[in-house]
Amino acid sequence: MKYLFSIVTGALLGAASVLVHNLWPPFGLIFVIISIFIGIRLVGKTWGGRAVRIFATVSWTLVVTRAGTIGNGGEILILGNNIGNFFIFLGLISAILATLAKA
Repeated sequence: MKYLFSIVTGALLGAASVLVHNLWPPFGLIFVIISIFIGIRLVGKTWGGRAVRIFATVSWTLVVTRAGTIGNGGEILILGNNIGNFFIFLGLISAILATLAKA
């Protein structure tokens, strides 16, 4: 059950970060990067272990990857500008560091 909760938490963290990253540049981006690190760390602290953090990171990555691709109506949630590129790159680095950090 804790793996399911970590997947859902990672997906919700990904959805929230996609919606907030382009808000008030660059403060939205800075807030999102810090929130990703703290959120994935809290998943590990709450449900214990690195495995749940890996599930949350993979879930976050899948949501962000889907948001960065063109949808059926031609919409895209992560633009190919500097903020979008930094969000994907720094967000993934932050999630990986949160996953690999010592508990």
